[in-house]
Amino acid sequence: MILIMRRAFLSWLIFELCLLAPACKESSPVDSSSVRPEVSLAMADSSAVVSVPLDSGPSLQEASHSAGLPRSLEIPSAPVLLVGEAARLNYVCANYWYNFDFADTGWIADTGAFMRVFSDWIGLLSMLPEEKAASRAGTLIRAAARNVPLQKHFFSVMGLYFNDPNSPYRNETIFIEVLRAYLASPLLPPEDRLRPELQLERALKNRPGALAADICYQLPDGSRGTLYGLQAEYVLLLFYNPGCEDCGRVEKALASSAVVKKLSAQGRLKVLAVYPDEDLTLWQQHLPDMPSGWIVACEPEQQINREETYFLPAIPNLYLLDRQKKVVLKDVSVEEALARLQSVLQEG
Repeated sequence: MILIMRRAFLSWLIFELCLLAPACKESSPVDSSSVRPEVSLAMADSSAVVSVPLDSGPSLQEASHSAGLPRSLEIPSAPVLLVGEAARLNYVCANYWYNFDFADTGWIADTGAFMRVFSDWIGLLSMLPEEKAASRAGTLIRAAARNVPLQKHFFSVMGLYFNDPNSPYRNETIFIEVLRAYLASPLLPPEDRLRPELQLERALKNRPGALAADICYQLPDGSRGTLYGLQAEYVLLLFYNPGCEDCGRVEKALASSAVVKKLSAQGRLKVLAVYPDEDLTLWQQHLPDMPSGWIVACEPEQQINREETYFLPAIPNLYLLDRQKKVVLKDVSVEEALARLQSVLQEG
């Protein structure tokens, strides 16, 4: 299933890149000084064991330019004396772009070659610990800073991978580092800063470990309540829309979950389902379809949408909060939420 999702995503991604890629000219503005990235060769910890071919040479990355000019990237192989799959993975990820020509804006239009090289890097990056992967992504953005068109292209593609709600590689921690590195670029024009600045502001809201923004909600009987007024060890916060097919799938998965039922019966978990939009008639009509035992609410003041106290790039949207309303999980799949709750149950 994951492989099918990733293939579908890649097909969609190539289509998006064809729309992104401008007609590139060799005269595109590039800083004439050195464009080779300064790649750190420092090895990180080798706690994770992975299985990945790390002796790949240039044959893995060969690609043909759409105009008949071959374009490829030679990937440094890990030294033979470097012991351990994790250490070898770290080495290849740290040095992956060492031979990339950051002055060559032709990579932008050469979608096939670029995607072959970039998607292989994404695959390796996904095997790293999250913080380390974020650091590598930021390093790549900084390495491209002397070539504004190419850096912008790297940033756009990373946004599709790490920020699009439909991407199987979506990762907010990595995207935040990408945004920070991009916004730190000295050659970035002011007009190109507006959108990433907004994206960074949104991404930093309600991060794991931070206190969640409070929600003042209304129940079906007209009474009011607040998120911080709920007393439970954990609160599963679901933003949903009536009639949304995927919302229905999530609702059924949670309602039928033995873990959710047991933690709820123990008083350790409460489920708060919030409809954040304006059509209260539609919300009321859908109330009979919602699982019993849940706190089903609307937000008539529209504070969530108006002030973006929660940024909701897609619906449904799931958060898991602890007793103090600190964010444990943010915008995760129902499978991830249930796995975490299963751990909570096992830990007692």
